Amino acid sequence: MIVCATPRCGGTIFCLEKARETGNSFVGELSPGYIKGLGRYGDLKMANHETGYQPEFELDDFLSHLQQVQSPHKIYLINESVSLALPLSSFRIATRNLPRAFRSMADLVIRSMPGNNPDAVYRIAAHSCRAQLESNILITRYSQMTGKSLVYYEDIYRSKGEYPFFDAFSQRERLEQFFGQLTRIEGEKLSQR
Repeated sequence: MIVCATPRCGGTIFCLEKARETGNSFVGELSPGYIKGLGRYGDLKMANHETGYQPEFELDDFLSHLQQVQSPHKIYLINESVSLALPLSSFRIATRNLPRAFRSMADLVIRSMPGNNPDAVYRIAAHSCRAQLESNILITRYSQMTGKSLVYYEDIYRSKGEYPFFDAFSQRERLEQFFGQLTRIEGEKLSQR
């Protein structure tokens, strides 16, 4: 089973809950970023995410999982480069409130990179938020076009609403301006029907 979700919109929690509900195995986020010794994330999600859940894959195990994504007994989360996974997805999760998701992502990036140069942190946060925008637009529009169901984060989860690392970040205002640009892009893309 594949769950496509906009990052920071409850995808991991949703998959963990589905695993408990169904008895299926939640494998984790299927991203090359979590391949041991190769991936750019390593154990960052395990160390910094609210759930503390994300295994790192051996290369061959990761490639084996690619052959099993349609297994009815395994749950895979895809929230990066969702486009090819959307037609195979059982669930799609997006948000109506991207600015909240952007702040949540920025908060996660900032707390994951203590002591790093603020410009470097800004660039990584901005890149991550751009990826959120892409996922959210693709998931939302795909669901609209195909008539497949769409789960909105706000309908099933409640945001903590506090982002202390983001609020204290020296480049917070710069990020807020960038979020405004991304929000305008989302509005333009989703209103062009």
